[in-house]
Amino acid sequence: MDKEKKWISDVKTGDARESAGKLIEKYYKEIYAFMYRQCGNKDDAMDLTQDTFTSFLTSIGTYDPEKCSVRTWLYRIASNKVIDLRRTNHSFDIDIDELQIPEEIDRIRQAEQKELLTEIDGYVSKQDKESESVFRLRLYENLSFAEIGASLGISEGSAKMKYHRLIEKIRKEFGDEH
Repeated sequence: MDKEKKWISDVKTGDARESAGKLIEKYYKEIYAFMYRQCGNKDDAMDLTQDTFTSFLTSIGTYDPEKCSVRTWLYRIASNKVIDLRRTNHSFDIDIDELQIPEEIDRIRQAEQKELLTEIDGYVSKQDKESESVFRLRLYENLSFAEIGASLGISEGSAKMKYHRLIEKIRKEFGDEH
């Protein structure tokens, strides 16, 4: 973590090129994978990832390591980029075969029904954007509720509540047997 702090410091003081490259290199694959899972399209994922790192580097002067980690801050920027894209009514074509469904919703995994997974994904996409983001960050990125809260600007308790309420809605909508 000391290297990361030095890279941040270097970028803030103007010695940016090499340190910025190292920061991007460290987090690029992870942020790209998150973006791809959010939109299901390689081109959109690449554009969103580039936008995320551009915003990251242009606003790095406001980054406060006392408030959150670089990773959490990047996820906050990335989540906002996805929300901005969705606000433009951009449709997402998600390839269900490439979705990674974690153990927490094992009932859905066991169903192995593309139609059901597509319906659930569509259902989640119709929820308020904050709940959708909490759900996706928890399940697809395995972030803790504290990290989710920090990345979305909400409390840890609020992140937990939104997640569990959405899980309950999914259970009610699609049946507990899945």
